[in-house]
Amino acid sequence: MGFGTIVTFFIIFVLLYMVSISIEDPQYKMSFWLIIALALITIFNIYLSIMYYVKLRNERGVPGSRGEKGDIGPKGERGLCTTSAKCGIQKCRSKIMDKVVDFFPDISVDCINDNELCETNTDKQKAAPIRELINDLETKCKTTKRSEESFMRKILPGIEAQLKAMNKSNE
Repeated sequence: MGFGTIVTFFIIFVLLYMVSISIEDPQYKMSFWLIIALALITIFNIYLSIMYYVKLRNERGVPGSRGEKGDIGPKGERGLCTTSAKCGIQKCRSKIMDKVVDFFPDISVDCINDNELCETNTDKQKAAPIRELINDLETKCKTTKRSEESFMRKILPGIEAQLKAMNKSNE
């Protein structure tokens, strides 16, 4: 508080005191000072509110707890690998193998990966074209510009065709 503010308060107090001297009735005088006190409290409250607002208006608050999970939004467009220098799908072979195992449950994964681990010659004969298909798909997978979901959806018909071809050759 500066010197000018103190002088202003002093002058106001002197003026109020001179007004109170002119009031003769003690009850009116008491009411006058109570009204002045309430006015000062109100002005002080407004002053503090403004100062508090000025001080805190640009400060960030404490982060609250995370809210409930909302509804799933609309599905976006299919992604293509155009912005990344490293295109392709990571861990292609295992993802392709997961799809192949769904279509060929009677042939073990080890047999498909390595001919030497097959139990019978029939399994070796069945696993050879599947292995070729997986190797071809893996090469395409590593260089694709499609999204993973789109690529996996695209390869399913090829795997189904291989299954149909194997079923026809067994008949």
